[in-house]
Amino acid sequence: MKTSIEIEFKTLIDKDKYEEMIDAFDLRENIFYQTNFYFDTPDFKLRQNGMALRIRHRNNKYKLTLKRPKDNCLYEDSIVIPEEVALDYLQNGFNLKDFGMDYDVALKANQETYRAVTPYKEGKLFFDQCNYANTTDYEIEYEADDYNTGLKLFHEFLNDYQIKKTEIEHKIERVYKKFGL
Repeated sequence: MKTSIEIEFKTLIDKDKYEEMIDAFDLRENIFYQTNFYFDTPDFKLRQNGMALRIRHRNNKYKLTLKRPKDNCLYEDSIVIPEEVALDYLQNGFNLKDFGMDYDVALKANQETYRAVTPYKEGKLFFDQCNYANTTDYEIEYEADDYNTGLKLFHEFLNDYQIKKTEIEHKIERVYKKFGL
């Protein structure tokens, strides 16, 4: 299992700004498709503790990731799993014992994303079109290695491209709310 720290900054944008950014960074030919499948316990214990559990399917690979908040970042524990294991988990759920928790989890919702990624200064920019529960939204995410530097560079990016910063919930929360969970 691989553990990493994710420091990210996000804002929602409208479709026109999304299209403008895809063109500004010449990413039209670099958009890829992925699906996130979100899991939790029957009484949403993970959600109540600020955690998110997903299986991401991209390029015929499945990656299981548990995100846990700490300070201004997220700790991510991830493992690539075989397709047959992923399909079993999607249908039957599983136990989180490999993550040090005795929780049985099951699939709660899914979300499709068309994503483009590009290096930007000291981090990476992600431009996402997210589709879930008959909803489409667009977001920009900036990932950095240092919180203060990332925050500064993200605000500079927003200013340079005349993007108004909006407070945004994580994808999983937006999805759960739209699905009425």
